[in-house]
Amino acid sequence: MPSILTKTEAGQRELKDRAVDLPRSARTLLVLVDGARNSDELLTMVKGATSKDIEALVQAGLIVQSASGAAKAAPAKSAAPASPEPAVALDYKELYTCLTELIREQLGVMKAFKYTLEVEKASTVDDLMGVAKRFVEDVHKQKGDSAANMVRRALGMTH
Repeated sequence: MPSILTKTEAGQRELKDRAVDLPRSARTLLVLVDGARNSDELLTMVKGATSKDIEALVQAGLIVQSASGAAKAAPAKSAAPASPEPAVALDYKELYTCLTELIREQLGVMKAFKYTLEVEKASTVDDLMGVAKRFVEDVHKQKGDSAANMVRRALGMTH
């Protein structure tokens, strides 16, 4: 049974400090680790990620594995139930990092340039969500439902 992954305090700090030299796939996995998803789910969300990336994060002390979802995790932020806007489980820094990585991964360097500029200009989670929604729509147009759903899950966007 795949184990649930949770960020450690060192993992939380790493998102802010970027002190550890991590491959892009491992850093994206670190952003997505939320204490609710198991290793298999996370690996399917990040293109090019392997179990070696997870092992590297564990060995660096940035994440821990547990047999169940009972691991201690930061509570997810969610929108009011009546709101039609998607809820976001990521804070600004996590959303910024994940969105930047996914843009490069999904669109390539040249097509991603426009979105990268928009992400850089965004100063709030709401600003980033506006960019994320347009990005998901473009991924849907270019790559279809499956890719768009993967991007939504990776960005913590729920309905």
